[in-house]
Amino acid sequence: MSNPLKKLAGQTVIYGLGNVLPKFINFIFSFVLTYIFKEPASLAPNAVFFGYISFFNIIFTYGMETAFFNFVSKTENKDRVYSTALISILASSAGLSLMLILFSDPLATLIKEPGHGNFVTWCILIVATDAIMAIPFARLRLNNNAKKFAAVNITKILAIVGINIFYFIVCKRGFERGETSFFAGLYDPEVGIGYSFLANLLANIFTIALLAREFTGFQYI
Repeated sequence: MSNPLKKLAGQTVIYGLGNVLPKFINFIFSFVLTYIFKEPASLAPNAVFFGYISFFNIIFTYGMETAFFNFVSKTENKDRVYSTALISILASSAGLSLMLILFSDPLATLIKEPGHGNFVTWCILIVATDAIMAIPFARLRLNNNAKKFAAVNITKILAIVGINIFYFIVCKRGFERGETSFFAGLYDPEVGIGYSFLANLLANIFTIALLAREFTGFQYI
């Protein structure tokens, strides 16, 4: 196999791991959540809200990742295309997030989760941060930086799992045992499964920090 083909095969494997392994880890962890929250009703908001997250991810990115690859292949000024795509996503995500967060409580009632306006806010911010990361991830693929692409994706899902474990095993168990420790005090049974949304949001913020370099060194327009 020639060197270019070896390189392509290697990158394909790395990209595959970067996409598939996080999904596999997340799938396995879903069984852990089922074990922790034995009552189906307790897990219901998890399915509802993550279903809406998948839908709103499409709205927040509005095909910009595909457009980025399309236009960047037609010009030598790749930084200009990257700047335009990223700034567009940043601006639209900020505007949509603000609008939806202002109506978080009515939206929670609309989807039959009254009193969970905080869940709506966290999920909106998850979608916004997912959208913001889409273009930097696309540039990593464009620059054939497969190792960083996979490493950041895998680190993200490990962070999600780690924060979930912290809330649902360390804090929740401490609370249920009646402990007076700092960690037990961090758990609120009224939030419950909502900590899975908070874990995802915190992991996204951490991931953006890992991608900080991708938000510098380009043309602000």
